[in-house]
Amino acid sequence: MAIVELDLSGLEIESYSWQGDRLRVKYGGGYGDAAVVGPAHGLWGWTVVSDCLPDAAGYNNLVGGLPRMQYYQQFIRDHITGDTEIFIIDFRGKKFHASFVENSITGAMHSYDVFGMEGVQIEMRRIPGASYNSDGSIGTSGLTLGGTAITLNGDTLTLT
Repeated sequence: MAIVELDLSGLEIESYSWQGDRLRVKYGGGYGDAAVVGPAHGLWGWTVVSDCLPDAAGYNNLVGGLPRMQYYQQFIRDHITGDTEIFIIDFRGKKFHASFVENSITGAMHSYDVFGMEGVQIEMRRIPGASYNSDGSIGTSGLTLGGTAITLNGDTLTLT
């Protein structure tokens, strides 16, 4: 099983979100307690969009050997209904584990073979036993996960 990177060619990260996990309790009378219950780096989320995803090779905008629309449809289907939902996304030059928030996609048909993709939500994920940097990005040091060697080679995280 290889965790592959989503190629963002033709897509834009339209917006992002960040959330920390803090549990708060109010006792009344102005008293209360709080504790950080998640990772200190919090969790990122992203929304990707595209105004133009041609679905014909003649537009010369292939991604992974496929027209953009076919590549993204296949990538999303593979990570919603395939063997692994986790993939890698590049955000500001750093790699993060991620998955799609919804089990569907929507878009617009601009012409017979040109489409647009609207607001696909992506959320940061964590893999137990994986190494992460202080900002939540994937650590590049070698590690083992349940007896499986994990290596980061360019844009692909490989489990062997």
